[in-house]
Amino acid sequence: MILSKLEEFSDAQGPITTTAISAVVDLGATPTLRDLGVGTDVWFVVQVDVTGTGAGTCTIALVSSAAAGLQTTPVTHFATPAIVGTNLVAGLEVARVKLPVSGFLAAVPTASPNYKRYLGVQYTIASTVGALKLSAFLTLGVQANASYPSGFAVS
Repeated sequence: MILSKLEEFSDAQGPITTTAISAVVDLGATPTLRDLGVGTDVWFVVQVDVTGTGAGTCTIALVSSAAAGLQTTPVTHFATPAIVGTNLVAGLEVARVKLPVSGFLAAVPTASPNYKRYLGVQYTIASTVGALKLSAFLTLGVQANASYPSGFAVS
């Protein structure tokens, strides 16, 4: 998986103990939005860096807005269900979601009416999740291989 700092929202952001917003990606002013993939699949990925503690929950949402702080009528493009903090274990990939090509990659706003200029991640915390740290980013290819035991033992 190849990562770009330009499409990174969070790099071990945290500890996330209250509702927070990630770094924001500026897709550019209309009428031309930044093209992030030229017809390739774009994936939204969220990974846990430090395990959460406590019985509180965290909801993770990819949102966009016309305002840089994502506070003005944000549009939610993807959201996880509320996840209990202790279930957010280091190394876990919480989300690996392929974003719709027709709604995201087009370079003109008429082809992507739902995406606003500023794109980011909103972490919504209910109660206590402790030392939770998360990484979130966009990528053109995900790590999708599976590892299996070798089937033999060395003695």
